[in-house]
Amino acid sequence: MKAKVLLMMGLLALSGMAYAEGGCPQGQTPRLYGDVWGCAPGGTDAPIQETQVAPQPTGEWKTTWGAIGGNALKGILGAAVGLPSEKEAVQAALADCRAKGGGAGCKLDISYYNQCAVLVTGNKVYNTASAATVEEASQIGINKCAKEDANCRVFYSACSKPEFVNY
Repeated sequence: MKAKVLLMMGLLALSGMAYAEGGCPQGQTPRLYGDVWGCAPGGTDAPIQETQVAPQPTGEWKTTWGAIGGNALKGILGAAVGLPSEKEAVQAALADCRAKGGGAGCKLDISYYNQCAVLVTGNKVYNTASAATVEEASQIGINKCAKEDANCRVFYSACSKPEFVNY
C-alpha cells in the first residue's frame, strides 16, 4: 500500500515539470507568429501577435446598361449589354436590329441596368423580363408567356452587371 502511495506522490511531483497552458514549457507563453503558434519567453520583450489587414481596393461601382429591341414582324432581335448609359444601350440594341435587316421596324422592348434580361417566345407571342439573375428573369418571362401562349422558352438572355472601377 505504501508503495502505491509513494508511486502516486512521485507521479504528482513529476507532473510539475509538465508543460504549461498552451503546450509551452514553464516560463514560456504561447504566441501567434502569423498563422503559426509557437512558444516565447513570458517577459515583455516576447514577440506579440501581429494583425495584418488586407488592403482595401479604392474605386467605385459603375452602373452598366443593357437593352433588347427587335422587329417582331421579321423575327429579328437586336441587343446590347454592358454600356455606361441607357441611351447608349438603347441606340446600340436598335442599331444591332437594323444591321441584321430589321430596318425601320426595329422597336425597343426593354432597357435594364445592373440586372439580367430575357426574351421569351411562345407559339404566337414574345415578351421580355428583367431581374437580378437570368433564372429569375426567365421564370418571370415564362410565367407571363404561359398565361397567353404555349411552348414558351427563353430565346435570348444577357446580363449587364455593375463593374468595379479601381482608381
